[in-house]
Amino acid sequence: MKHLIVCFCWFCFSVLKTQQALAVSNPVDTLSPDLSTVTDDRALSLLSSEPVYMENWINNMTFPYENIKAADLPELTSIPVSPSGDKFSPTWYGKLTSGYKWRWGRQHHGIDLALKTGDTVFAAWDGVVRYAQWNKSGYGNCVIIRHRNGLETLYAHMSKIQVSPNQYVSSGEVIGLGGNTGRSFGAHLHFEIRYKDFSIDPETVIDYNTLEVKVDTIRFVRPNIKSSRYGGDINVVPASSVTDSILVSHDNRDTLHSNHTEMSEAAKKETAIEPTGRSIAPAAKKKNSPAKKPARTYVIKKGDTYTSIAKKTGVSIATLKKLNPRQKETKLMPGKSIRIQ
Repeated sequence: MKHLIVCFCWFCFSVLKTQQALAVSNPVDTLSPDLSTVTDDRALSLLSSEPVYMENWINNMTFPYENIKAADLPELTSIPVSPSGDKFSPTWYGKLTSGYKWRWGRQHHGIDLALKTGDTVFAAWDGVVRYAQWNKSGYGNCVIIRHRNGLETLYAHMSKIQVSPNQYVSSGEVIGLGGNTGRSFGAHLHFEIRYKDFSIDPETVIDYNTLEVKVDTIRFVRPNIKSSRYGGDINVVPASSVTDSILVSHDNRDTLHSNHTEMSEAAKKETAIEPTGRSIAPAAKKKNSPAKKPARTYVIKKGDTYTSIAKKTGVSIATLKKLNPRQKETKLMPGKSIRIQ
């Protein structure tokens, strides 16, 4: 009897060890698409062959890149906005009512567009629907589409979803109906653009006056990403060129500037750096031209916020708060001066 018990225990132990060995040699990748549920031929082709679609593809998670940090990204990331001439379509034609900004004590990671409940909502670019369901965190009825350039667009607060996960959608295709679901005060469309869960200000990519894409390429450097998973953002400063853009976090812009100032004197003579980070030919020196002293204060104008002041002055939000410790952002009085140096 004892012999049988020993044999049985040894058998169970052997089976357990075999299973553990198989688990190590054949790990289950929960971040890859489950192709058995894909019925759309175009989606199936992308989900089975395109690297952008084959990683971190989870249908029931709003932000699936929890294993990706800012430090994991390349030093310089360059994203074509419309690869291979992909068409852009406005998500909705209504008025922009709230921008990408610090709002109600937290970052508003997208923009709000006015609409009426039942108005049609359109896909911005071609892509595959990764997420299409009720979101309990405040988005309400929500759709997330991943595009070939790695960007994801998010559409929230809809009254009805009209697409399914793993479905291919074309630019301008109806994906749902506008509404007021989730944490929302009045019918509107909340629209976001994200890259590996880091949000990007849609207004630096899309001109909401002309309803056209205004940059061909998005570029940002690793040190200028606010790294806090889905709360992280790449707060952007538009470049002067309509065909190029470098995205710089306001909170980390001083880091980029300090990196530029660390260049050797010899290098500075050979290369000049624009605020966008691009090299330009050295400008000829003007003789006997006294250096212009930079302004030390800024006069607050009606409607100003720390975000708008940071964009106008080139001073980071963090620096503004440090220089004006007693000045609350919610109480910026027009006509009053604040320090910017």
